[in-house]
Amino acid sequence: MQDYFIGRQPIVNTNKDIFAYELLYRDSLKNFVTVNDNRFATSQTIINLFERFGIENVIGDYLGFLNLSGDYILSETIELIPKEKFVIEILEGFSSVDKLITKVLQLKDKDYVFSLDDFVYKKSYHDFTPIINYIDYIKIDVRLADRVEIAKRMDILYKISDKLIAEKVETKEDFEFFKHLGFKYFQGYFFERPTILKTKDLEPNQVGVIKLLNLLNSYASIKKVKELFEAMPDITLRLIKFINSAAFGLKQKINSINQAINLIGYNRLKIWLLILTYADKQNIKKSPVFQTAVIRGKQLEILSENFKDIDKDSAFLVGILSLIDVVIQKPKEELFEQINIDELIKNAVLFKEGKIGTMLLALELDEKNDYLVLIETLSNLGISMETFVESKLKSYAWLQNLLKDI
Repeated sequence: MQDYFIGRQPIVNTNKDIFAYELLYRDSLKNFVTVNDNRFATSQTIINLFERFGIENVIGDYLGFLNLSGDYILSETIELIPKEKFVIEILEGFSSVDKLITKVLQLKDKDYVFSLDDFVYKKSYHDFTPIINYIDYIKIDVRLADRVEIAKRMDILYKISDKLIAEKVETKEDFEFFKHLGFKYFQGYFFERPTILKTKDLEPNQVGVIKLLNLLNSYASIKKVKELFEAMPDITLRLIKFINSAAFGLKQKINSINQAINLIGYNRLKIWLLILTYADKQNIKKSPVFQTAVIRGKQLEILSENFKDIDKDSAFLVGILSLIDVVIQKPKEELFEQINIDELIKNAVLFKEGKIGTMLLALELDEKNDYLVLIETLSNLGISMETFVESKLKSYAWLQNLLKDI
């Protein structure tokens, strides 16, 4: 079991009654954190909120404000967040404001609610002019705000939004000043410091995640996907907890795997699995081990097309599993004792047996630049060097497209 944390700080109205909670990434009971990777922090916060704590337990009937990284807002994953329960906070510092603006307009058509965080009048107004009238809330840091400038601009600010939030309010004088200006909501130490919530949960089954992604990418039947879930109760529990959260706004609880898969659909299921993987610190884009494994998988899949008696999905899985010992820090033999893996796949990975195993050997020889043995191995398979090189180039191109989407 592992400890998980999430921070929350109330946003109050002029009567100091709770209006909403801002949710914060935390990795311990300390009331501060250094975030080096915004995408990881975003993913971890959402996983913790939806699964490990439950939305109702964290924010109840109140709204939740979520700080989301730029990548997260621009991705499909954003639509996993229930629009009825959350306000999406847009942070400064986007590398592509134009792409953000386009995405926000698309999401506004779907009734998503947005807030501009750390609003600085001149810069923020200039950067976000095309969407400024689509913003629902504006948060202004009272420690950084020029009070004279804000007072002069209140008419213009109210034209943008009448839902102004003064944040980092630390004194009664701060509260009274911005309340007098017409701010409706307030947040800061004057009312309450962030509260750190703590829970325990199981570590995700990394092997199961990889197997499920492979199965989904091969468009396997729901029956096959269901059977794989049934073999991994920890991941099944996570999925059902996730769907039973407020993310889907369901009035009835999910009570079967089949029902869950039908509801979430393959595309969202893949997104969920990728979030889960990323949230547990497997940085796909920066991991050479992961990239080598998926390149091996794709190249074996492509090479398997030369043989009528080889299942290309099995070939892909062999490539993924060929480096699994490095990823999970356990010997392959020990891992295969714990999972129900096909003997053909296991023997190909462990002993380079069969055609898939021989192709895997060829890939490893290529990585070691052992070309004399490589040519002989390919000759025994009836595969030309030209075909081998072409499959390698195609697998690299496939990886680059994959990394663009995750």
